[in-house]
Amino acid sequence: MDPVILEELLKQYGWTSAAVAFAVSFVLTAVFNLGIFYVNQQIQRQREEKLERLRTDLEKELAEFKAREIKEIENIQQTRWELKYQACLDALKIVDAFLSHWFEDVNGDTPVRQPANTVKARECYSRLVLTCKNPEVTEAFLKVMFPEPGADNVEITDNLNALRIAIREELGFGRKIELSTEVAWFVRLVGDNQENTDQQERLAPAYR
Repeated sequence: MDPVILEELLKQYGWTSAAVAFAVSFVLTAVFNLGIFYVNQQIQRQREEKLERLRTDLEKELAEFKAREIKEIENIQQTRWELKYQACLDALKIVDAFLSHWFEDVNGDTPVRQPANTVKARECYSRLVLTCKNPEVTEAFLKVMFPEPGADNVEITDNLNALRIAIREELGFGRKIELSTEVAWFVRLVGDNQENTDQQERLAPAYR
């Protein structure tokens, strides 16, 4: 309490009244300060609760955003893989069609011919270039489709196996696989040979 006020109270009311007035003033001041403290604590608590809610909401939104981003990336990767898979599968089909006409005669057997389509071959090569990371795939594809002058059947089938292995690795199926050179390509099964339907089914090696 202000000393001037205290002195004035002593003059007017004496020590007893002054003590009572002082006590009342002290109590009122303490109550007021406690009220202010309580209000400040409530404000602080509400502020912290609000900040906690905001932090929780932001963390939830961030987690949902990350999940959406991861899902979108996975979808893109899956779509790319499917496009690459189809391009590689088409490449093997096109190679088979090409070889069915390139091999003239294999151990006395004429290969079963498949329809060859130049436009599809061009489209397939473009899709291989666009989707495959490993250049061995396109290189092996071209080696089969454009044999070196004088290339024999062994070289052709080795290139065919190299293409198959490169595709397996590109698609994530592994590289370590042993493929036979002598029996690398179906020439003619007895079921396709109308003149020898009584023979047992067999697979002729891809050699002339």
